[in-house]
Amino acid sequence: MFWLDSDSSDFDIAHSRTASDCSTSKLHNSTTDSNDPYSHYKQPKKKFISKEPYRVNSYLPYSNHYRNPKQPFTSFTYIEDELPRASTTLGIGSLLYDNLPDHPIHPPPIHSVNDQKEMLSELPKKKKQKHICCGLGYRSIALITFLCLSVIAIIWYFVWPRVPGMSLSSASDDTSILVVTNSTINSITMQWNLTLTADNTENWVPTRFHSIDLVLYDHSTSVVFGNGSSKPFVLAAKKKSQIVIPVQLHYETDTLDDATFQDLYNTCGVQVSSSSPSDNTQDLLNVTIHVAYHMVGISWTPTTSINIQGLSCPTS
Repeated sequence: MFWLDSDSSDFDIAHSRTASDCSTSKLHNSTTDSNDPYSHYKQPKKKFISKEPYRVNSYLPYSNHYRNPKQPFTSFTYIEDELPRASTTLGIGSLLYDNLPDHPIHPPPIHSVNDQKEMLSELPKKKKQKHICCGLGYRSIALITFLCLSVIAIIWYFVWPRVPGMSLSSASDDTSILVVTNSTINSITMQWNLTLTADNTENWVPTRFHSIDLVLYDHSTSVVFGNGSSKPFVLAAKKKSQIVIPVQLHYETDTLDDATFQDLYNTCGVQVSSSSPSDNTQDLLNVTIHVAYHMVGISWTPTTSINIQGLSCPTS
């Protein structure tokens, strides 16, 4: 900032005015130069406003127009389609690149096809349940089948007939002994009633029998000398019962030296009397009883064997 001295010659020369310059005559009816920036002039008023043609069907909000519904629809032009891609405008030296921060720009990771498959495989997949019968799936049918088999197995366990245990309680003769030794055929015949004890405590339900067959063997020679069979009967469940089975004994041979005949005769036959009572004592018989069970509800025939040591022959 500086100050000018009014007494200086320069100031006088710059501000000297002639009479003609200071006259007010120039202010009257003077023409205004339009090129003078310091001149003051008034803009003439327009008597009328010219109407410019309106823009028709413009989507810009600042356009002044009246929409004509009858005018056909024109397709829109999107400016974004004509712009270059962002990947070509962010090169080095561009304004956007210069304004970015200093840290590097990492592009988004590109997943390979295998990575995408692994990601999709990790997503929970809802399995569609296939219906095969009455709207039920494999799991439902398997569960129902398992429950049915379990119920059948439980019922079968209680109703399945088990073979009872057998033991000989006693034996009695039904008829007198018939012994033939004075012919070419030697024989011995008799009939017993065997009382057997059946242990049916393992069965939960009564056990029905068509019959029980008995076959008697000489334990020393394994030769059959008698057999018998029972009638149909029922054994009570969870208890022991006694059954009586008649047995027919008959054995014959052509020689008196036969071992089985000697065992039966010495046990049950008539011995020669002597003066000593001790000579009239009888021997004991070792017998094996083969038992066959014909049970209701079983297609096969279970069998057992009863070994009896020292059986005394029942005589009246």
